[in-house]
Amino acid sequence: MVYNYIDTIKECLMSLMTNDDSFINTIDKSTGSSDMILRRFRIWEEQLEHIIGSTKERRCFSYKLKDELYRADPTCMICEQRIQIIDDAALDHIHQYWMGGKTIPENARLTHRYCNWSRAKNDREIIHVTKKQETINSRTIILENDTHSCKYAWEILFYTAEWLIKRDILKRSDFPIQFPGSKRYLINDNPVHSNGTNFFAPKYLSNGLYIEVHAGTEQLLNNTSKLLERFGISKDSLKIKEDIKNTES
Repeated sequence: MVYNYIDTIKECLMSLMTNDDSFINTIDKSTGSSDMILRRFRIWEEQLEHIIGSTKERRCFSYKLKDELYRADPTCMICEQRIQIIDDAALDHIHQYWMGGKTIPENARLTHRYCNWSRAKNDREIIHVTKKQETINSRTIILENDTHSCKYAWEILFYTAEWLIKRDILKRSDFPIQFPGSKRYLINDNPVHSNGTNFFAPKYLSNGLYIEVHAGTEQLLNNTSKLLERFGISKDSLKIKEDIKNTES
């Protein structure tokens, strides 16, 4: 019985090695490349998990997701500079893994490897030197007389767009909206970017348009400011109050 099970695994992995184009490409192209070796390992690991299952929480994002994000917009979500080649890119947990962040597409952002490493290094240093950690429980945004409590950062961008719609500023015909330097649409009539890739985290607006909210907190706030300014409204019109909780480290 055990031997039959092992034979089945062997057959499946042999099929992967002979029929999976992405796996074959990692062998044909730069066999000794560390990135190609890592890619082969991840494809192999994913295939094994598919065969035998896995009960552990995944730590690493798939190369497929990294490739999709890079093709959609090769911009580092930390320094906001272009990532020249995919080998220099890394997928970072927006809500960090060690703080309970899930390894799911909605929690992934594309960064430079160095920027990702620097973020991790800085976070480790902060943990060592501070006795208390500040956690943002929620944010409240204020636009004129409208207020919204936002548990997640993406809601700031979403509710700002809804505020513009409510005042007949952001109209159904105002699509696509794309900021200079970005390869992604922020708003479109369909949840599809200019290069044909789907929105990674589309939210449906009340005027029938879709808004892309897949980004880190800093980028989401930046996009919110740009959206207001696009329609001639000062970014200072938006007030954000944070509910901060201090916890012992």
